[in-house]
Amino acid sequence: MALFETKNLTFSYPLSDKTALKNVDLKVEQGEFILVMGKSGSGKSTLLRLLKKEIAPVGKIGGEININCDSIGFVGQNPETSFVCDNVRSELAFVLENEKYSNDEITVRIGETASFFNLNFLLDKKIDELSGGEKASVAIASAIISDVQVLLLDEPLSNLDAKLRTQMRSQIALLHKRLETTFIYVTHDQTEAMTMADRIVVMKDGVVQQFDTPSNLYNHPCNMFVAGFIGTPQMNFIDATIITCSGELCALVDDITVPLPLRMQENENVKKYVGKPIVYGIRCEDMHINSSYALENKQNEITLKADLAEMMGSEVYIYSSINDKEIIAKVRSDTNISSGDSVKLYIDTEKVHLFDPESELLICD
Repeated sequence: MALFETKNLTFSYPLSDKTALKNVDLKVEQGEFILVMGKSGSGKSTLLRLLKKEIAPVGKIGGEININCDSIGFVGQNPETSFVCDNVRSELAFVLENEKYSNDEITVRIGETASFFNLNFLLDKKIDELSGGEKASVAIASAIISDVQVLLLDEPLSNLDAKLRTQMRSQIALLHKRLETTFIYVTHDQTEAMTMADRIVVMKDGVVQQFDTPSNLYNHPCNMFVAGFIGTPQMNFIDATIITCSGELCALVDDITVPLPLRMQENENVKKYVGKPIVYGIRCEDMHINSSYALENKQNEITLKADLAEMMGSEVYIYSSINDKEIIAKVRSDTNISSGDSVKLYIDTEKVHLFDPESELLICD
């Protein structure tokens, strides 16, 4: 039995004409690390609050939501707002006292939890004396000290600097593996999503766009929103047309005829678009400056002007445009490309994605 399952779940807040969640179908199993991501207003925090049983009575809810667990921990964006005690030891004890643990049990659990989180040297410190990372650690420790079945986390690292976020991200991932507890984690940070989760819920305007593994979201996005949302910089979307050339299916991209990969040649869905416009999707890292990626007769070669060459350490981002749409290629920094240069790039045709320009749904990847 799934710990959480929603079927056709809808939700709207009172006095609002906007539906916060629309027909959400999700199933979360025991021990999974599920990450919910989307832009502001996508409904990700609303979903978490419903799972927390926090807001259903004050809004209009439809469909089904089944919660098959008794103990749920929660960590929010601002841990300090949830603290009720002055020092760390008292904060950890507070949860256990409310759940009627004995004094001996409280002492043992605080010791075990402090050791697990490396908090022993902080136990007698005041909350106000802690750093941002220490506050986050104490908040998570407080949330799980009573052996919760599920831990809900709503952007718990959003107020930390980049270095602390990286450190805490690793700690949370290790914590999940050690505890084997179900984690449901809301974030807008793509790095957190791709490195921590078993599966990711991508949301837009209250609708689940795709619920899948990080690998499938990156390699097999179901539509242009997911394709553009996952990956940094985002996928390039180029207006193109499907045509036939020498008996093969090709894409006419900026007056260049690029053959489609073998897997698309006999695809019935692709054949329906012959002579029609499509959106040709290719990731920045799949446009190469090394001519070893050139096909026979250089059919995948495209020449662009580098409007801007942005040094990013080991890589250079080359900004250009096709038909007034920005194109970005990500190449090695030892290629010595400068702004204003004319650059020959080779499209890795095996990595192309085709989308319908009206529905924005995937045609084939």
